[in-house]
Amino acid sequence: MYLPALGYAAFYVDEGISAKDMKRPQLQQMLQDIKNGDINCVLVYRLDRLTRSVLGVAALAQWERENTGERIRMGLQEKVRQGKYAMNHVHSAIT
Repeated sequence: MYLPALGYAAFYVDEGISAKDMKRPQLQQMLQDIKNGDINCVLVYRLDRLTRSVLGVAALAQWERENTGERIRMGLQEKVRQGKYAMNHVHSAIT
């Protein structure tokens, strides 16, 4: 499906399977597609549609935290590669 604001979209639906844990075929496929770089955005109607497990939510939060750090690091490396400043301000020490 093509969505003008987002580009191509796919639906991962585990119909009739409870969201009590993350052991669902379509959810696992979506997570693998994210790891493979095939997906750069996930939209969920409600978080409890993704998982109802507190551990599942915590795992997703940890995963997002790690990915955010990786994206920031890659962005800073790219700025350095382009010869731009990697930080928005200069730190100085007063001795």
